Amino acid sequence: MTKNNMNFLTFVTVLLFILPATSSSQYLGNNLLTHRKIFLKKDNIITSYAVIFDGGSTGTRVHVFHFDQNLDLLPIGDSLELNKKITPGLSAYEDDPEQAAESLIPLLEEAESVVPEDLRPNTPVRLGATAGLRLLKGNASEQILQAVRDMLSNRSTLNLQSDAVTILDGNQEAAYMWVALNYLLGNLGKVISKTVGVADLGGGSVQMAYAVSKNTAKNAPQPPEGEESYIKTLVLNGKTYDLYVHSYLHFGKEASRAEMLKVTGDSANPCILAGYNGTYTYSGVKYKALASTSGSNFDKCREVALKALKVNEPCPHQNCTFGGIWNGGGGSGQKVLYVTTSFYYLVIQAGIADASKTSSKVYPAEFKAAAKRACQVKFEDAQSTYPLMMEDALPYICMDITYQYTLLVDGFGLDPWKEIIVANEIEYQGALVEGAWPLGSAIEAISSLPKFNKLITGSRVYVFHLDQNLDLLRIGKDLDFKEKLAVNYLLGKLGEEFTKTVGVVDLGGASVQMTYAVSGTYAYSGTEYVVYPYPPISGYSYDACREIVLKAIKVNEPCPHSNCTFGGIWDEERIPYVCMDSTYMYALLVDGFGLDPWQQITVANKILYQDALVAAAWPLGTAIEAISAMPKFERNDAARAEIFKVADGSSSPCLLAGYDGLDPFQEITVAEGIEYRDAIVETAWPGL
Repeated sequence: MTKNNMNFLTFVTVLLFILPATSSSQYLGNNLLTHRKIFLKKDNIITSYAVIFDGGSTGTRVHVFHFDQNLDLLPIGDSLELNKKITPGLSAYEDDPEQAAESLIPLLEEAESVVPEDLRPNTPVRLGATAGLRLLKGNASEQILQAVRDMLSNRSTLNLQSDAVTILDGNQEAAYMWVALNYLLGNLGKVISKTVGVADLGGGSVQMAYAVSKNTAKNAPQPPEGEESYIKTLVLNGKTYDLYVHSYLHFGKEASRAEMLKVTGDSANPCILAGYNGTYTYSGVKYKALASTSGSNFDKCREVALKALKVNEPCPHQNCTFGGIWNGGGGSGQKVLYVTTSFYYLVIQAGIADASKTSSKVYPAEFKAAAKRACQVKFEDAQSTYPLMMEDALPYICMDITYQYTLLVDGFGLDPWKEIIVANEIEYQGALVEGAWPLGSAIEAISSLPKFNKLITGSRVYVFHLDQNLDLLRIGKDLDFKEKLAVNYLLGKLGEEFTKTVGVVDLGGASVQMTYAVSGTYAYSGTEYVVYPYPPISGYSYDACREIVLKAIKVNEPCPHSNCTFGGIWDEERIPYVCMDSTYMYALLVDGFGLDPWQQITVANKILYQDALVAAAWPLGTAIEAISAMPKFERNDAARAEIFKVADGSSSPCLLAGYDGLDPFQEITVAEGIEYRDAIVETAWPGL
């Protein structure tokens, strides 16, 4: 034993507090982002790479990202990601799965070249195939995926999990995209009105994703049979988001051409540039692409686009996009809308936006003006008119711009003069990073690694440092690692007679607890206590109260605004529940716990302890129990007492008004934090 610790034993205990998850999904679920503060010595920083293959319909990209333990991006060479593409896509090898897998080898070699060899076994690798493989028939897509798995297993030392190579569901793709874009913009953790929505136009499908209010999510309709849920719930940077997500298969840029050519069949199509007579092939099917003798025409082409989108198809919901799909209701989460991928490429190629910029603000009306110009061009003049356009896309320039205008205005219901942002790359820490779904997938993959910021829904890490007398010692500048400790411990009441202790009422999200000492069976420092545990109150008592309050404040009264509180008044997310929550808390205290309306109570969050503020919660109690069981540390038998047993009798949430444990004129203290040694510590049940 060294001189420094001969007479002063200390111990650090780490607790993981798992909160209830609100929902889950196969990929994103709630497995992301409670972000970003961790304290490390520079020489102990651990980093990891992630390799994500994007198996699109027209080509495959590989993205390599480099993260620190806080899930912040680190440089790879001169940029913040490696991004390489090959063509054609995996779906082009429908009859040759092995060749499909081998086509990825150059991308794999590029990716491995930037990942240090010693980090490769711990570097997650994933492949998400999107609309291209979704459209293949039979078991062709699975054969290709298996060939890719075999290739990665045999040729690479990267960390390949059993579910890492898969067809990415369209809604998962949309959610990943939303996470990636808002991550790069620094929006995660903010209210939904500060986030941005995203419409991503790929080759085979188009996705829409944006955050909606809890009320909208709660009342979301069921999707059509075979479709994924409209709502995905995520916890990102400590805030719960309900995302509206939907993927429209067959309506990506290349797929939409096939849909529009189907409308006219073997007849001339008013969207094809004058002078062109050819064949368009998509997903192995050939379509007649014949121009009208009078050339292409915007108005007639738009009629074709409307039919292809099935804009007028019956919809059972109040707010719909096209094809009978619910639109999510709009709202502040869609107030700022980014449109990406093929939206971006087209506005650059068509001259709508500056090609030197990676993002630009435009209006849907500009698509219309550009489409009218394009539809007047003859095929023989297309190359000189649109020098940035790929040669095989020139016959369809009128069709593509008209379709995108129709999709935005008639499909998604955007005002022609609503400002939108077309974007390819987003500035992040002084560098440009592509705003695409692989970044969201990479964040999820890295957050599952040991020693990395877990970014997992509702999980908190508590670190306590105690001496031999079970007094808290500082961790850095704070006593509690900014988390919670117990009320009576922090107030210095343990060891005193029970009349000197304080009772605690803790109102959580799903239940409420009351605990206080009455007499002797709980031993601490020579004093015994009995802890009276009132059973958790939850369920219909709250719901019934809320229903009554909602009626009273006229929440459903007509309102001309997109976001309203009650009585037709506009406001943001949580305001509608202020009256309800206040009414419920009053009824809980007075009618439920029987307190006098004029009894003084203490409301607390943090408690002053050793000149620092400490948040009070149950993990401290668990820490005390764990430490007190160790040799040479003071035992705290109270931590083992069964203080949360339901008292004998038939008390229940149905008998709120019948509880007579408190005098109506008894003073109580409402507390979220309690002063303990000149610091404020948050109060919560975990502390004891």
